[in-house]
Amino acid sequence: MARPTLFNENRKRRFLDAIRQGDSFRAASACAGVNHQTVYKWLKKAEGRDAPSEFVVFLDEYKAAVGEAEDYYVSKLKAAADQGNTTAAIFMLKSINRERYGDQQRVETRDRTGEPEEVSEDELIRRMYGRPEAVEHIHALIELVDVKPRNVGKRDKPEAVDDAASLEALR
Repeated sequence: MARPTLFNENRKRRFLDAIRQGDSFRAASACAGVNHQTVYKWLKKAEGRDAPSEFVVFLDEYKAAVGEAEDYYVSKLKAAADQGNTTAAIFMLKSINRERYGDQQRVETRDRTGEPEEVSEDELIRRMYGRPEAVEHIHALIELVDVKPRNVGKRDKPEAVDDAASLEALR
């Protein structure tokens, strides 16, 4: 006998309402009473020709909810920038033209002949650690600490990762 599905109108509504209010994907999933990976699976089910209609509708509703939250916060940010908030103005510039105003992070790699080459982030991780499974561990660690950019002062110390299994797996 198959396990009953967690996908129902009540959970779907609670998740989408939280997204509309600007909650993160994880927080919205928690509001719905399910793990964020479960919600990712629901959205994944909307792909393909034979996708169940309830998941296709859910994906469309999710995209609309994200759009509503985005519109709301962009208008708030614009208003703050218009009132002289320079942080808001800088953020708007970075959002509008990331290449010109965004933080620049580049890693240049070269092939064996010394020529520059394009390498994906996952390939770079594989090369750094020498093991294909390192990519999964790095992504798991990023998900675990839910990395958010922040300014670090001279006296601040970066938060430590406390997942011994993931760190040990990289050794």
